[in-house]
Amino acid sequence: MTLHRWLRRVIAGFATVMLAAGCHSTTSGARPARAAPRVPAAALSTNVPPAAPRIVPVEDISGRVLSYNAQARFALVDFRINTLPVPGQHLEVWRDGQKVGELRTSRWARAGCVAADLLSGEVRTGDEVRAP
Repeated sequence: MTLHRWLRRVIAGFATVMLAAGCHSTTSGARPARAAPRVPAAALSTNVPPAAPRIVPVEDISGRVLSYNAQARFALVDFRINTLPVPGQHLEVWRDGQKVGELRTSRWARAGCVAADLLSGEVRTGDEVRAP
């Protein structure tokens, strides 16, 4: 046998041993079964199905005053989470559960913020703004 043939057989045998060793596993591959979750006996005795969650869209108009310019008598109101008011809509300003002013929205709106003119009362940063 030549050196070339002998080297081929050694490499082929080594590769076969490596493949066989890589495929060998000490476990059977089966995972142990999990125990069933415990359910209270009271839940098993009733035949009432669980109530489905009720999803209600937020359609009210409410926001927060971001800033107020006392000289120009206008406020920037943040409505990013809720519905934007239409231009010219009257809004009420609330602070600590009491109505403290009234606003009228302008046509200017950008990125969820709306400019509004002060009609009566007073406005401070952080006040809540709601539709009447």
